[in-house]
Amino acid sequence: MKYILFFGGVLLLIAPLKLSSTYYHFLRIAISTISILYLYLNFKKEFDFKNIIFGITLILFNPIFPIYFYTKKIWTPIDFLIGIFFILMALKTKSNHE
Repeated sequence: MKYILFFGGVLLLIAPLKLSSTYYHFLRIAISTISILYLYLNFKKEFDFKNIIFGITLILFNPIFPIYFYTKKIWTPIDFLIGIFFILMALKTKSNHE
C-alpha cells in the first residue's frame, strides 16, 4: 500500500499542470481505486480521521458520478492537499502490507 499511496500522491501533485483531459480521467480512476483499496484494507480497523479523508477523496474523484468544479483554481489546492496527504500516508506506512 505504501508504494500505491506514493504513486497516487505523485499523480495528484502533477495534476495542476496543463495536461490532456485523458490524464484527468485516468486520475479520477486511479485516485478512486486507491481510496477504495485503502478503505477496504482498513475497514475492520479503527474508524478514524484518515478514513474520513479517503472517503471524501473517493466522493470527489469518483469517475461514475464525477464532481465538476469547472475551474483549475478550485481543483489545484484540492489536488495539492490530497497529494501531500497521500505521500504523508505512504511515508507513515511501515511496510507494503499496511
